[in-house]
Amino acid sequence: MGGMQGGRVAGLDAIRGLAILLVMIRHAWPGQFGGAGVVGVTVFFTLSGYLITGIIVRDVELRGGVDYRRFYVNRALRLLPALGLMLVFFVGVELLIGPDGGTVHLLVGTLTGLFYIQDFVPFLSYPGINHLWTLAVEEQFYLVWPLLLTFFLRRGRVNRLFAAAAGVCLASVVASMLVLTRWFNVEAVYPLPNNWAVALLVGGASYVHRDLLFERVFTPARRGPCAALALLVLTGLSVWPGAKANPATYLVWPSLIAACTVALVFLALRDKPTPRVLRPIVGLGVISYGAYLWNGPISTWTQERLGWPQQWHWIGIVLTVTAAIISWVAVEGPALRWKARLNGRRRELAERESSPLSR
Repeated sequence: MGGMQGGRVAGLDAIRGLAILLVMIRHAWPGQFGGAGVVGVTVFFTLSGYLITGIIVRDVELRGGVDYRRFYVNRALRLLPALGLMLVFFVGVELLIGPDGGTVHLLVGTLTGLFYIQDFVPFLSYPGINHLWTLAVEEQFYLVWPLLLTFFLRRGRVNRLFAAAAGVCLASVVASMLVLTRWFNVEAVYPLPNNWAVALLVGGASYVHRDLLFERVFTPARRGPCAALALLVLTGLSVWPGAKANPATYLVWPSLIAACTVALVFLALRDKPTPRVLRPIVGLGVISYGAYLWNGPISTWTQERLGWPQQWHWIGIVLTVTAAIISWVAVEGPALRWKARLNGRRRELAERESSPLSR
């Protein structure tokens, strides 16, 4: 579906490519693309909600529950090698050029990123790696969501879970804005996980109800127009000035961007090959995780430390893509191949244990 390439869906990689492109242009030209970063990370969250929910649902349907060991080993193999490579290089460079705020600040900021807690303690983050709050939000989702979703799936009450979780998220966003804005500005709530949980939930709900959505909403005749409208909305939000300081960004944008992302996902899952013109954006999607990791440090080094003028900021994007390719070749690709072999061995053992000849 959607142009499968080596086990990957090219259309979904195109969505990842779009998301990371928006993040990079926001870091390069924040004045012109004020909302692009918010749009990009919310697209990532929605897609993660869809895919992770799919893994959990399939496990429950096939095995009656989640194989947590396999689930978390797979997540670790996908996330940690590239993150570790970036952090080691980042700390080394910062120690050479002189840490901003001192060595203790650098090490504390690095640890908050490495242990996925930066979203709760953004005041401890370090310039250049303060974008790792998004990884913390996703990792915390991985810890909580399999347990909740499995519990409600087994009882046939998954819709109650989505409704209750969405209500809790909305109420907590309002509460955090009321409390934090008394002492800080609206942007203080930006990295908190409750702001973005709605996008993860929308992605998850779209997987659970995918058959209904295909039948009644994203029919073959509607998928193209819905995706075109979604792209138009995402483009408009990407050039919205002062997005982080706007309360609507936290109350309305996550749901709106998530709905647009779902429209793109259902177009990507059509039984047609991805157009050749999208191959560059598909390729960017393949290396999007590495690009996201490296764009923060590279943007900080080139723009703040070296003071490059705006007309040179495109070089930072080129350097980011180059670093992401190196990350893919050096650690991400090998880790994924190791994960595939490990999962293959587990399937083989499971088949042997279930075979009458093995008893």
